[in-house]
Amino acid sequence: MYLFPWECKPVFVTLTMSTYDPPFYYSSSPRLVDNLPDHLLTLAVPVIAYWSLSLVFHALDVSGWKWLDKYKLHESEELKKKNLVGKSEVVFAVIFQQIIQTFMGLLWLQEEVDTTSAARAALVMKGLQRWQRILEPLAGKFVVRVAWFMYWWAIPLFQFLSAMYVAFFSLVNKPRSSFPLK
Repeated sequence: MYLFPWECKPVFVTLTMSTYDPPFYYSSSPRLVDNLPDHLLTLAVPVIAYWSLSLVFHALDVSGWKWLDKYKLHESEELKKKNLVGKSEVVFAVIFQQIIQTFMGLLWLQEEVDTTSAARAALVMKGLQRWQRILEPLAGKFVVRVAWFMYWWAIPLFQFLSAMYVAFFSLVNKPRSSFPLK
């Protein structure tokens, strides 16, 4: 019996195309959209989804349909009092945030997957798995000791100090209430 997924041995099954139906999201083309690299599509889809949903909710908000009033979180007077920031400021802040996120995504993502970096990552993961097997029994003993200390010493000490703090400052704020009055 294997305790961890990385200890399992892979089982290879030969499938022919006659017995295997690919899932609905499978695409045999190298790119999902022909003229757009996948790493750029990865950056564009969240922005497009955000703005399309925002426009749908904005259209519902300004539609004036009375049957939607029961689904609103705030009344219109309350909205006017609580919204201290204008819609244009919110739009500019969201655009600025999305520009930063897209720029960081362009720096992070690559068009082609480098097989040597994938092989290096696999070697690093293999090394981490070996260290985890070595350190796991030691960490188990440490966690048990920390849990015992927390349960028997740290939490009771915190509860005692909290009770003393509350008792002391209740006397500081209202000293007359600490004496029994007839």
